[in-house]
Amino acid sequence: MFVPKVCCTQLTELVMATNQNFWLFSILLAVVSLALGYFLVQLTPGIGSRFDVEIVVGVLTARDNFEERQSLRDSWFGFAQSNERLMLKFIVGNEDCLTHPEYRRSPYGCTPSNLSYENIDKEVMAVNISRTSQEEKDVAVPLPSRISFQVHHPIIIQKLGLYWRGASSSMTSTYQVYLFDDMNEETVVQVMFSSSSPGVSLGDYLFKPVESFILPKDFQGSVVVKPLAGDYGWLVTPGGSLTLETGGNVISYMQYRWDEPQTANLPIISKDVSDMFAGNFMFLIHGSEELMETVKQTDEKRQEWSTEMDRVQKRLQEENKKHRDIVLVDAVDTYQNLPLKVLLFHKWLTDNVDFKYLLKTDDDCFLNIRHILKTINKTTFPESNAWWGNFRYNWAVQRHGKWAEHHYPSTAYPAFACGSGNMLSADLVKWTAKNYRVLHQYQGEDVSMAIWLSAILPNYLDDKMWICDEKCDQNMLASAEHSVDEIKQLWINWNECGNPCECSAQSQIK
Repeated sequence: MFVPKVCCTQLTELVMATNQNFWLFSILLAVVSLALGYFLVQLTPGIGSRFDVEIVVGVLTARDNFEERQSLRDSWFGFAQSNERLMLKFIVGNEDCLTHPEYRRSPYGCTPSNLSYENIDKEVMAVNISRTSQEEKDVAVPLPSRISFQVHHPIIIQKLGLYWRGASSSMTSTYQVYLFDDMNEETVVQVMFSSSSPGVSLGDYLFKPVESFILPKDFQGSVVVKPLAGDYGWLVTPGGSLTLETGGNVISYMQYRWDEPQTANLPIISKDVSDMFAGNFMFLIHGSEELMETVKQTDEKRQEWSTEMDRVQKRLQEENKKHRDIVLVDAVDTYQNLPLKVLLFHKWLTDNVDFKYLLKTDDDCFLNIRHILKTINKTTFPESNAWWGNFRYNWAVQRHGKWAEHHYPSTAYPAFACGSGNMLSADLVKWTAKNYRVLHQYQGEDVSMAIWLSAILPNYLDDKMWICDEKCDQNMLASAEHSVDEIKQLWINWNECGNPCECSAQSQIK
């Protein structure tokens, strides 16, 4: 077939042009794809990317603290987000406690109370002894001895008891048995047992009636036995096995024991309660009709709470989709799990972020970001083994109430930073992240951090400008325990005159 020369030339030129455009287009597409991929990686952690910042600010907050988080976004948190040196994240547990607050043993945890009304109108003996043989030997233990408990539905104390298996005439000492209010550190009621006034024998215990006292829900107390003649002594207590009666879970027991007389003020958790209690008590359930109604409403309250938790979950998802500033860690979101939330956030940081420092605070705190950055700028700030905060030294370990600590054996905590804010160098964060599975969770995140880090002796950078009491200072780095309205006012003042405490005599923040 004859093809004109001019046609072949034009066709060749067209093919060459097309190939050239194709390669140019391919190169351009590759460049665009790489650029797009880079920006997507920067926006989305956890898909092979890492952030690179100087300071990460982690704010502990509860799942349903929507107003508190927004007040921070509208104030110092929002301002700090525009600073390229900083990354700011709220730390939230990814699970709600599914137990309705009215049905929990403690408002700070998630353990269900599991109340029942099987013991209504029955007098319940707290300690019962089971023996395999009457010849089973008793055990001598030091005094004082105590049985400690917490109330989950009101009870009435009826009698106090003393273990005494032998004849009353063999009692050579006088023993004081008293009900002690552990939270308020005061005696509620007491009785004396002696050979001349032994009380009434019931099983292996002697009992005496006391003036009836109603112990309210969340009461924490102890029945204590000690000899009247001295601070310490010994008493033979039962062999065999002890059964602790809860009256249908209206009370629970805290398993303290005193191993030596000289440590009588130092309760330690123990799983062994077989040789522990010289004292006993008997109680009635108070408000039986209310208890029956509470138990009957269990299913209804469970469904009501489930609906509320669904609402919180949906709102939280919408919030995070909008702001992208929440890190969900794998923990049930309760006060008692704050140490776990901190550890898991440390793990998330280590896995996803290159950083120099972590600044931890709470959602009721005001951070003076400018002063924090200025302090770091003008100081040769350590980049390793550094813990910057306002430290509390020789702080007594509390055994009762919101900050009750039952697992740390000392009477005082190691130095710990108070709660308005504190900063760790990255190496300390990475150490806790590496060991997060084996670090024990104590009663709060600040004292837990102190106990954990005491193993590696950090460099404490003590700075009283991390303010944790009610005072306000123009040069403060942070202050704690503010309401939403107070956070707003601090921010208004800070913007207007650079002094968060006040700009006029009419300032609401003192």
